[in-house]
Amino acid sequence: MFRTIEYEPGQKVTWVVTSPRAMEGSKHGIILEDIGGKAKLTITWDLKLGGLYRLVGPYVARSTRKSAGAEANNIKRILESEARS
Repeated sequence: MFRTIEYEPGQKVTWVVTSPRAMEGSKHGIILEDIGGKAKLTITWDLKLGGLYRLVGPYVARSTRKSAGAEANNIKRILESEARS
């Protein structure tokens, strides 16, 4: 589960992990900037791993990077389809 801790419409959103407990306190953010008429998307993760998650930290980091790439592609697709509308 996540709880939104920062929100600026069209620019920024940041969530904090509330469960599972072993990832509690981890933060995930998306920042969208206009750079000379082009969109720059930044996705951040500040992983805080506890318990058994520490043992599988490298796997969790690799998996998170993969899902962030898919997330960025989905956001790009949505933005481009809205721009054409």
